[in-house]
Amino acid sequence: MDKDLTVMVISDKKEVINQLSEFIQREGFSCREYFYEAGCKAEVKSPRPNLIVLDICDRDKALEIIKKIAETQRTRKIPVLMGVDRSDSENLRKYIEAGAKDFIMKPYYSEQVGIRVRNHLELMLALKESKGKKLQFDALLNNTPYMAWFKDKASNYIMVNEEFKEHCGKDFETVKGRDDAFVWDGQIGGKCREYDLVVMEKREQVVFDEVIPGKRGYRQFNIYKAPVVDENGDVTGTIGIARDITELKNKDAKLNIIMENMPFGVCLKDKDGILLNVNSKFCELFNVEREDAIGKGSSSILCQEQGRVMSNEDEQIIGEKRHFIFERKINESTSDEKIIEVHKSPVFDISGEINGIVGLFRDVTDLKKAEEEIRRLAYTDALTELANRRGLYKYIEEIRQEGLDATVMVIDLDNFKLINDTCGHYYGDEAIVFIAKKLKQVCKQAFVARTGGDEFVVVWKELKDKEIIFQKAEKILSVLATEFSKGEKLNVISASIGIVSGNFAEDDDIESLLVKGDVALYKAKEKGKNQYVYYTKELDEERAFNLKIESDLERAVGRGEIELYYQPQYTTDKKLKGFEALFRWRNNNYSHIPVSSIIKRIEESNLIDSIGDCIIEKAFTFAKRINTISSQSLRVSVNISAIQIMNLNFVEKIKNYLEKVGVSPEHIGIEITETVLLENIDKNIEKLKELRDLGITISLDDFGTGYSSLNYLIKLPLSDVKIDRSFVMGISKGHEYKMLVKLIVDTAKSLNLPVVAEGVETEKELEILKTMDIDYIQGYYFSRPVPQDQAEKLI
Repeated sequence: MDKDLTVMVISDKKEVINQLSEFIQREGFSCREYFYEAGCKAEVKSPRPNLIVLDICDRDKALEIIKKIAETQRTRKIPVLMGVDRSDSENLRKYIEAGAKDFIMKPYYSEQVGIRVRNHLELMLALKESKGKKLQFDALLNNTPYMAWFKDKASNYIMVNEEFKEHCGKDFETVKGRDDAFVWDGQIGGKCREYDLVVMEKREQVVFDEVIPGKRGYRQFNIYKAPVVDENGDVTGTIGIARDITELKNKDAKLNIIMENMPFGVCLKDKDGILLNVNSKFCELFNVEREDAIGKGSSSILCQEQGRVMSNEDEQIIGEKRHFIFERKINESTSDEKIIEVHKSPVFDISGEINGIVGLFRDVTDLKKAEEEIRRLAYTDALTELANRRGLYKYIEEIRQEGLDATVMVIDLDNFKLINDTCGHYYGDEAIVFIAKKLKQVCKQAFVARTGGDEFVVVWKELKDKEIIFQKAEKILSVLATEFSKGEKLNVISASIGIVSGNFAEDDDIESLLVKGDVALYKAKEKGKNQYVYYTKELDEERAFNLKIESDLERAVGRGEIELYYQPQYTTDKKLKGFEALFRWRNNNYSHIPVSSIIKRIEESNLIDSIGDCIIEKAFTFAKRINTISSQSLRVSVNISAIQIMNLNFVEKIKNYLEKVGVSPEHIGIEITETVLLENIDKNIEKLKELRDLGITISLDDFGTGYSSLNYLIKLPLSDVKIDRSFVMGISKGHEYKMLVKLIVDTAKSLNLPVVAEGVETEKELEILKTMDIDYIQGYYFSRPVPQDQAEKLI
């Protein structure tokens, strides 16, 4: 025991003070003495003693002193031992009621005083310690942010903290000794008692969640209960702690709401890959029930292979501690195959360590199918479902990267435009589809693409043998030769093919390769169509030369190189009727090239407008001049191509030049060929009628060599027809030509059309033609085409 405890002795007798002090000090306690004199006040001054021994003979004074000590020591009461003798024993009750804690009988004995003092000091210390522990316990209990309580074995409350009282809305005196049904107004009770019994019977803690309605409303608590065991090992009741988890549950609920409303599957895993939470979309994607998924690993809800893949992904996420995006197929063995886009990210705790993984699973099956369809459409011709030009480039690029040899056939349908013009574009599209199917069938081992309206390309991989290449080309030409009819309209379609082969990896680019195929194709067209041409360097040289010609022709008008020669036309009795204006290009670099080839280049290179306008103006100017020096009316004829006539402002252009030059329409003739019947027939006929109504004569050149029917011949507003020189050359060699020319003349005469014979070179030809009622003669027999100054001398 602490020897520093102090005992104060108060007495009105010196000998008593001395005796008691001696006994007390003998026990090892310090002692303070206070002699009480009559009329004095007994005051306890600091330092305050731990115990007071009071011995006052006057009973009333003794009672007064005890009361005074009790009144002045409210915060810390000092125990008082009252010294009494046997004669005063009847006043013991009064002393105790006044505030004394105990008494010591006189006479005093050393052992008695020591024992009583020691016992009271020990009791005081025990009470002090107990009170301190209670204060500590109360402080702990009431400063715990959770509800806490103690119950007895009958589940009645024997202690609760402030949090408990705050939620239940009752004070301790109300809940003390009452059960849960009373405390919580009958809203909970039975379940709590069941847990109390489990805790006490099994002597183990339990943890459970419970919604407890109270003053704060409905709150959810995570409740911990444990048994209370005394020093003998007997269970005396239970202790409980309830943590308010309402906000956490609300957050979980909000998380679940968010997860459930996400348009894709979501899962939460721990770092070992065990599923902690999933949403309905996840269950739908993987065809599992939520309760079957929670607490399981990936391999439990997926097939072995997919489970292994997912586990490997998880390991990668944890190992590299970063976000990843994966793509995988699920349900591959069924018709319900799906393509899933997977987003996975690590979840970190407050220390920065990974404690789980969050995964998002988006069904991109429809998106991938749409992308695939878009890619297919991007590389596919919509009409024929063959590859388009982009698809062709992609395929050839693949061949180039592989370093393989290949052969490309560039195919163009001959005269296909006639089908669109005569039958309409809808029928033309049907014809293209039909041709595409035939081409696909005949080229089963090849890549086939449609690159334009009626243009196709066929690519043969690893095909180098020219003999086999040519056989395949001939087979394609044979298969594609097709008759298309609609009503009375019949069109025969053929194809032309340009072929180029080699190792494409050596070419500069794909475009240059296709250009070579086009060069060969153009040559096939020039040679009469319905045939194939194999590309050679010579074709490229020829193409380069043609490009040079076109370039120089573009500058010909500006350089004054365009010149006209004039060939006279006579009656059979050798009277001058007029001239035909013929194009000449005064350029020594191309003097070896036939004029017909130059004219063809002009038409094909879209230079016909600029050069044609120059020719028209020169011819009109010549017509005006010769009619000013001639005594009779002379006509100058100009050859007009179908391209010029199809120009929307063709008639206006002729009128403008008539007015600009000041020449009379009666002195102008226009020579056309049957090519004007190829396109826009009705509109071309209307234009020619308008010119004829002005007084311009319209001549049909090369009659008999074309493919027009008599029906169109009747519709054309012709002034005369010209027999081609090929027929005239034959009349002196055989009877058949005479009959053919006679038939042509008779046909024209039946339509009241004068006839001009071209290419007359001998007297014999002239005499024969006279017998056939020919109206006009033109040819070398009379004169070659001559320059303007020489032509004027013929007048």
